Amino acid sequence: MNAVEQSQATSVPRVSLAAVFWDGLYAGVIGASIVALWFLVIDTLAGHSLHTPTLLGTLLIKGLDALATATVDPAMVAAYTAVHVVAFVVVGVLASYLVTLFDRYPAAGICLVFLFAFFEVGFFIASAALGGVLMNHLAPWAVGIGNLLAAAGMAVYFWKRHPHLKESLGHIWDH
Repeated sequence: MNAVEQSQATSVPRVSLAAVFWDGLYAGVIGASIVALWFLVIDTLAGHSLHTPTLLGTLLIKGLDALATATVDPAMVAAYTAVHVVAFVVVGVLASYLVTLFDRYPAAGICLVFLFAFFEVGFFIASAALGGVLMNHLAPWAVGIGNLLAAAGMAVYFWKRHPHLKESLGHIWDH
């Protein structure tokens, strides 16, 4: 560890595993809520509230063949919402861990960039793995914007929770 890394590592307080988890939980719930609200607005404006979570819940529970006949079903909305929140919390905890590393070791910021890129394209990769069926039912632009909004909301949360991030950005290319 060189002098810059050492001074930076000692100037940032250590963070407990519990703090990483709770930050990730909050960030994940923020991201999940933003996406859910985004699609509630999109679906409501299109005249079919809760269509998206019903569709995705139907896919998870009943499979691809049931998508053609999916109608709004509270059980499917609840099933998808649970999976959606858990997925976002997992991503949030991973992001929280990476932010904590970034606080101490600015070069770790590249991992955050990769996580964001994976976060942005993950749904499209999953859709492609299913033969592109989801993109026949969901607008790709809406998914992309929803992911960007969620990532931005989570980033704002982390930015406010970790005041050292701005200083760390200034040292991202230090050796």
